[in-house]
Amino acid sequence: MSKYLLFDLDNTLCDFNSAERKAREVISSLLNENNIDSFKFWKRYKNIEPILYKEFSLGQITVDEYRIRRYSDVLGSMNYTKNIALSEKFNELFMYQINNKIELFDDVIPTILQLQEQDVTLAILTNGPSDGQRQKIVTTGLDKYFPYIFIGEEIGFFKPQKEAFEYVLNCFRCTPDEITMIGDSLVDDIWGPKQLGICTILIDRNNLYKKNSIQPNYIINKLSDLSVLL
Repeated sequence: MSKYLLFDLDNTLCDFNSAERKAREVISSLLNENNIDSFKFWKRYKNIEPILYKEFSLGQITVDEYRIRRYSDVLGSMNYTKNIALSEKFNELFMYQINNKIELFDDVIPTILQLQEQDVTLAILTNGPSDGQRQKIVTTGLDKYFPYIFIGEEIGFFKPQKEAFEYVLNCFRCTPDEITMIGDSLVDDIWGPKQLGICTILIDRNNLYKKNSIQPNYIINKLSDLSVLL
């Protein structure tokens, strides 16, 4: 068994997708109140937001620019004025839902309690803005179980950059064969650490994985399978 278990946060430990769906429902209601086509808005958001997030992760724009422009740029692309006040409201609603109302998957705490009985160190490595991720961790109570938390904005590197995983290795003063990464993203949580020879476990809760060039060392369908696997 690895000495260190490194967990992704969103959609691995906490149900980000459900929280995001709720956030979009709330924002869509406000869009409709302002006579803005919510279907068209989210379709354009899907294309614009990842570009802005990439710029944020590379340090090309600030977190505040990212958060407001992901809405204001969409409005602008739809020939609406880039209404900053409305965009700020959208961001406020979104942040509240995903950071203050998010929930853990049912199998998380029982699995963590089992792992705590074993001689392993538990840590989280997550991308994203620090304030949001920290709030999410407090909301879900994960701060009580994970003594080490690494966040992209804080350490200066984002998964799948190898530097993000090297940062963790240096912190623990361990070698790649002493650590295992568990996460739901083939690119961020599997491809990234595999470049350094770190063992990887893909959690595929909805059986979506199809064998391709990115192959995890192991695949589990629920976190409780981790105790048996390890």
